[in-house]
Amino acid sequence: MDDAWSGRFESFVSRQLQGDPNACLAIGVLSGGELVYSKGFGYRDFSLTKPVTDRTLFGVGSVTKSITALSLLLLEGEGRLSVEDPVSEYLPEYVLGGSGGVRIKHLLTHTSGIPALGVAETIIEEKVKSDRKRRFRDRSEFVEWVNRGALERVAAPGEKFLYWNEGYTILGEIVGKVSSLGYSEFVGRRVLTPLGMSRSGFGVSMLSDDDSMEPYVVDGKRKMRVGFPDHPLLYAAGGLISCVRDLLRYIGVFIADPQPFEKKLLERLVAPHVKCGLPTPFGDEYYGYGWVVNQDFYGHTLVYHSGNIGVSTAYVGFIPEAKIGVALVSNSENIHTAYVGAFALTQLLGIEEESLPFVRYQRLIDTLSGVYENFSGTVKLELRQAGSMLYASFSQEGATQTFPVVLEDGNLSVVVGVERIPIELISALGRVDLLIERNRFHRVS
Repeated sequence: MDDAWSGRFESFVSRQLQGDPNACLAIGVLSGGELVYSKGFGYRDFSLTKPVTDRTLFGVGSVTKSITALSLLLLEGEGRLSVEDPVSEYLPEYVLGGSGGVRIKHLLTHTSGIPALGVAETIIEEKVKSDRKRRFRDRSEFVEWVNRGALERVAAPGEKFLYWNEGYTILGEIVGKVSSLGYSEFVGRRVLTPLGMSRSGFGVSMLSDDDSMEPYVVDGKRKMRVGFPDHPLLYAAGGLISCVRDLLRYIGVFIADPQPFEKKLLERLVAPHVKCGLPTPFGDEYYGYGWVVNQDFYGHTLVYHSGNIGVSTAYVGFIPEAKIGVALVSNSENIHTAYVGAFALTQLLGIEEESLPFVRYQRLIDTLSGVYENFSGTVKLELRQAGSMLYASFSQEGATQTFPVVLEDGNLSVVVGVERIPIELISALGRVDLLIERNRFHRVS
């Protein structure tokens, strides 16, 4: 990787880390199947003394889902199941309902028709907040919860995309039952070991490794050690523990040599099946089997997935026709790993960074954040960043109201209910004033 690319990328990452002094990030980049860049930023431990590396272990969250999907297709290839099979054929204790029944393919594509039931979120919060009452102490509680939640159905199976973590937990149970090995053992033998992912697996005991993240949260200004969200119900949906080096070995089979898997099997995983519901800065996206697919990412097909388990986040993405890919992990929810990954990939493609919506938005945040007032000083405005968003707080006659600021089609606006109030930038005398509705605001600090 040339120095110009590294400089641009490292400058971008440094800006992302500025808002969180405790955050760390490790990343690796593949081109043509070869490792061309690898670096760690920040520290992985609570005391901020141990640098993060591409071998540091993190929980990678929902990046796990494609590995679960791969496991199912391996079993299908052996004739031991079909993605067309009803879930009830293997696990009759789940009463999921729906016209025609919920099939394995519906769980793979998040089209069961059942909305999120919050199991993963509950487990993660319980691990972080030790005073919380424990739920899902055994599998029977989970089965009962899912069966009750299935009554919340909002669409027939196959009709609507609703991201459903619980469905991937059920898929993991199918893998374990059909293989007679259990989920984690099957994945270890049939996926991780053949790929040489020797530093990947399941269970919090893996984090006893000398090069591992140390989970923490920040409550106000206080930084606290917390437990790692380890629970068998999380394994198939988001429980993999891995590192950048191993994740690159995984995505390498999609962009270079498919061994030890068949190319047709990998193509099935990334084939788009259903349109994802939420808009993105890069247009429409579709869900395959454990992968998100964007078919027009600056003229290319981008395949990716991100993950978040509260104490760590991850992103893996690749562009098959360009034979490039990226994997990154972080210990902070404040780092938008999908943006970092997209930035790295677009720079490899030679895309100008100014064309990236989130880059333009962040630069506007950096430029405009501050305190303003109108001509008479009767209305004050504060623009401030919180997370990845910009917010506008208007103060008048002792009352303050706060609204998000969005960038759409190159134009900034304040979102007030269903209305978009434009923000017009006025350059004058070496400064930038803001025209919002009837008021022209001047920066005062």
